[in-house]
Amino acid sequence: MPALQVRPFRRADRDQLTELINAHVAAVVPGVSVSVNTVLSALERQPDEFITDPWVGAARSTGSSAVRRPPSGRTPTRPPTC
Repeated sequence: MPALQVRPFRRADRDQLTELINAHVAAVVPGVSVSVNTVLSALERQPDEFITDPWVGAARSTGSSAVRRPPSGRTPTRPPTC
């Protein structure tokens, strides 16, 4: 299994992330998908957003994990254990 790298989200990840989200959405509602712009706007900070959870820090960030192969045609693997 290739090494897994966890790093901050980059705009270059947008197509792969949208593909992953659409795969999950299609499993629940066939034929429905979201656009790249919808995904990116959901990840952006909302200035009027009120955060009430104590575990959420003052700064909001989005993480991304990358495996050095495309998601298309991959065989499912078990998530890494800690």
